[in-house]
Amino acid sequence: MPTLEALTKNAKIIVVAQVEEVATEQPEDTTNTSGIREITWERRVATARVLDVWRGTAGEKVQFRASKSWTCDVSTAVVGETVILFLVDDPKDSVMAIAYSGIGRLPVENNNDNPIVLLYSSLLTKEIKKLIGVPEETFRGNVDVAMFKQQVQRIALENTARAK
Repeated sequence: MPTLEALTKNAKIIVVAQVEEVATEQPEDTTNTSGIREITWERRVATARVLDVWRGTAGEKVQFRASKSWTCDVSTAVVGETVILFLVDDPKDSVMAIAYSGIGRLPVENNNDNPIVLLYSSLLTKEIKKLIGVPEETFRGNVDVAMFKQQVQRIALENTARAK
């Protein structure tokens, strides 16, 4: 499981976006030279309207692969959902991919009109645990999106400073 620092460092762009469309392309039936049918995944591409840019440059909309590229890939998208996306270039595809095979997709929920994101283990850093007032042993927690944005941008700035 990647850390929040790894997700942030490796993402080309980080955005909050609302998924507007998920288009499905049927996979080609491929057979390798030994005559054995290869595993192929249905290709899904999501288009999302950008609500906020946390890192990098994004237009009004982003497109990203919302389907498996290998067995353990959990990339997906649901029309209408609001998500925080850590996106990377995908050298095998014409659209961006969700970082760490889908782990860089964090759905946003509303809690009494306050947007929150549920973070698990490695993404729930010591700093965030301290800010939301939970014990260090806590495995998961709801985090205010505005506060999470500050943490992600702090990590991005630290990484930029280290690179110089």
